[in-house]
Amino acid sequence: MEPALKWAGNPNVTVAVKAYGLKATVQVVDLQVFASPRITLKPLVPSIPCFANIFVSLMEKPHVDFGLKLLGADLMSIPGAYRFVQNPELKLDTTEDSEKSANSEKSAEVSYEDDNDVNTD
Repeated sequence: MEPALKWAGNPNVTVAVKAYGLKATVQVVDLQVFASPRITLKPLVPSIPCFANIFVSLMEKPHVDFGLKLLGADLMSIPGAYRFVQNPELKLDTTEDSEKSANSEKSAEVSYEDDNDVNTD
């Protein structure tokens, strides 16, 4: 399966940061996530849930868009801040590294086992 995943929300995530004796709160607002996962269920087995493993890999680098507020002010309205936060690995003179990282496939594996089906041979 290769579904398109699109999620948008307005989370209430607040992080308190203490540095050099100063305390500030940073809030994440307007979170959006776009991804293209590939989901593989294998091997298939005769007992429920009918598969032994779930393999999830991303077909391309996911796009995550969000806003940041510091002390009530929108940080993303600062010139250059949006580009820096969204693509911190981009260099000013070349984009080869970002193209290589965008083409790499990331994967995760989830395995389920039923206690009744475990062999102790």
